Amino acid sequence: MQTRTVRACTATFISKQIMSELELNPIVPLRALQDQFERKYEVGVSMDKIFRANAAVTKMVVGDYTKQYDILRDYCLELQSRNPDTTVKIEGLVPALPEMFPQAEHRYCLRHIHENMKKKWKLTEYKIHLWNCAKASTIPEFEHFMREFDHYDREACDWVKKIPYKQWSKSHLTSRAKSDVILNNMCKVLNNKLEYIWEGYANN
Repeated sequence: MQTRTVRACTATFISKQIMSELELNPIVPLRALQDQFERKYEVGVSMDKIFRANAAVTKMVVGDYTKQYDILRDYCLELQSRNPDTTVKIEGLVPALPEMFPQAEHRYCLRHIHENMKKKWKLTEYKIHLWNCAKASTIPEFEHFMREFDHYDREACDWVKKIPYKQWSKSHLTSRAKSDVILNNMCKVLNNKLEYIWEGYANN
């Protein structure tokens, strides 16, 4: 049984077993992957196989993202070619993002959440409550501020509760993404650069 297991223990087989681990933590050390695999299957594997398996998984994940970004770029160019005044609205992209990038984390800009909230609740106190909940770094702290918000205005708090916490509160962000930014200022800078590049493609 052990011999058959060893023969079947190719880099391809290993890559399938470690994919979920790498999706959760893309920077897990190779030695840790090797130790976990050997303990789970009670078989020795070389670091070379672990390295090749890791490279294969990384290529599958990152490679798919690269293709999808190309598709998104082509989509924008097509819109602009048909209508030069077209602006790609976030409302249309949000539902498509989880399908295009299923392994990526999706967050909402807190400033935009607040702008939507201001349409009905304009006082500064609402902004303070929202930001307290968003900046809370632990779930108990988040729940404390949510209770305060609920006591201040239950209707407004219920409106906020409809927005998935993992997409706007630091307390619910996973450790997978190495950033706890809840504003999209940096994204806007990047988008401006991408728009410039896309315009260059369109003019060539």
